[in-house]
Amino acid sequence: MPRTHRAGRFLGVPYDTRQPTSKRFASRSWDPTDPSILVPKALGIGWTVNFAALAVRAHLIRLDDEDEPFAEAPAWVVTATLAAPILAGIAFATLAAVSWAGLPDTVPSHWGITGEPDGYSSRTANLLLLSGFVLLPLLAAAWVHLARRAAGSRVAASAGGFALALVALACLAQTVFAVQGGAGMWPTWIGLFLALVLPLGLLVGVSRSGRAAEQRRDFASASKKGSVS
Repeated sequence: MPRTHRAGRFLGVPYDTRQPTSKRFASRSWDPTDPSILVPKALGIGWTVNFAALAVRAHLIRLDDEDEPFAEAPAWVVTATLAAPILAGIAFATLAAVSWAGLPDTVPSHWGITGEPDGYSSRTANLLLLSGFVLLPLLAAAWVHLARRAAGSRVAASAGGFALALVALACLAQTVFAVQGGAGMWPTWIGLFLALVLPLGLLVGVSRSGRAAEQRRDFASASKKGSVS
């Protein structure tokens, strides 16, 4: 990535403070031509996941599968992807509602490598922070859909909001688990696994839907040419 005053690397860590665009977010989360699984974030400091690289390595897609990723996917399929972050947000809100009364004023909010809590915050501050990880990406994804951005940008926005909502859900589950006397960090590990696998499944599913539609179109076109000749 070329270095500018707003994007580049500092001590080997990538950063990008340019005005975010849905196209740039989509290209970072889904780029089959880039073999790197970890790529620079579209906004902020550090790395994010290139789900397409994972899909290629897992043989879920091929590099030549799509002329234009997601472009041929049915419109209703693209729109339906927004349901994923909404459902994850509902799950988060449900867990917050049923556990709120049982949480103390101060709750664990950070854990060391041994699984023991080493950071605490007020339950209100903790819940507000995690709620932001759910609500802001969901609103951003809804805006991308309502603005009728390219299909790839809309699907990527849904997948990104889905992943962050699952991470927030995992963090809340870990807090509730610790307050109730649980030991270890298995709620976090399960949540992070789901935050990787489920958005990947969403992206691959829509990608395959578009590929199938593209093949049907090409087959119909070839059939018409054959009948004319």
